[in-house]
Amino acid sequence: MNATYFSGFTGLFVLIIGFWLLTTACGQPMPPTGGPRDSIAPVLVQAQPGENTRNFTGDRIVLEFDEYI
Repeated sequence: MNATYFSGFTGLFVLIIGFWLLTTACGQPMPPTGGPRDSIAPVLVQAQPGENTRNFTGDRIVLEFDEYI
């Protein structure tokens, strides 16, 4: 075996082992905690069409709340 073949084989081996180490799990998979419990419901700030609208023929209803939903 000559040195060039061994060097190429070693490089390929190191590359494969490195790829394997990078793609395997590094920690414990677990679901996200979700943050603190939300106890206050969002408040409706504005609605289009307005309340008690009858015979609405539009194609869009917009509800705006005081927080992201």
